Amino acid sequence: MDPTEIDSLEPEVRDWEPRAALVGEGATEAVARGALAVLLEGAALVLETADGAARDVSSLLRRLGYEQVAVTKDLTGRDRVVDGVRASRRESIS
Repeated sequence: MDPTEIDSLEPEVRDWEPRAALVGEGATEAVARGALAVLLEGAALVLETADGAARDVSSLLRRLGYEQVAVTKDLTGRDRVVDGVRASRRESIS
């Protein structure tokens, strides 16, 4: 999300979600890469994404070596949840 869009968010999101989670550039990649170091093979990583970012995040997870990457709609019908399964250590990129 672009930092200039913060004021357009609903108060329960704008006022309570961590700023880095909303507008932190590189935060999603850092979480996905960090998870590779701690998730056991076959464990899932589930990420909530910014509206319109699910496709990019699913591509990121695939590039990092996650398998079974899927995009799920949120309660409003938008593609906002991306999950992937931790591949074996030799198959993933760290």
